Amino acid sequence: TIATAAGIARQARADGGYARVALAGAWWCPFDGRVDPGQVMGFVEETMEAGPNELSITDVIGHAQPWEVRSLLTKICDKYPGVVSAHFHDTQALGLSNAVAALEAGVRIFDSSVSGLGGCPFAPGAAGNLATEDLVLLAHKLGFDTGIDLEKLWEVSATTGPMVDKETGGRTKGYWLSRAKA
Repeated sequence: TIATAAGIARQARADGGYARVALAGAWWCPFDGRVDPGQVMGFVEETMEAGPNELSITDVIGHAQPWEVRSLLTKICDKYPGVVSAHFHDTQALGLSNAVAALEAGVRIFDSSVSGLGGCPFAPGAAGNLATEDLVLLAHKLGFDTGIDLEKLWEVSATTGPMVDKETGGRTKGYWLSRAKA
């Protein structure tokens, strides 16, 4: 519950720790469909009263659309600048578009996963997380200095498939492989 998360955040801050709270399913619920942005803003305000260091707004099933992402995150970032992060899945191939919308709204912290590993096991049809290597390439192409060595990140990404015994890799995997062979 929000009250439980807020309590944990308060205690973490009191103990000198870093408190990160995630609001999952901020745009779409796998069972109830579209989420009311006003309800999300209420959850955000209640959570922020606890003073977390970071508030992650998430699209855990990958159904959010860029216009929805931009609209909600602009409202949140305007009210709580510098503490908002975002997490996207790539179910409908909109993960990167949603990341751009989040950047336009003011988000500068993103949660992603090497090779897009992970996902939402309880949501029918949900794909993996937005791949870190895709997000970092996007950030570099947009002129952001991430401090991440993209070549090394791609090398790490290439090791994930054998670890989980399945094909892995983000949308930029083919691009990277073509460069590696050249």
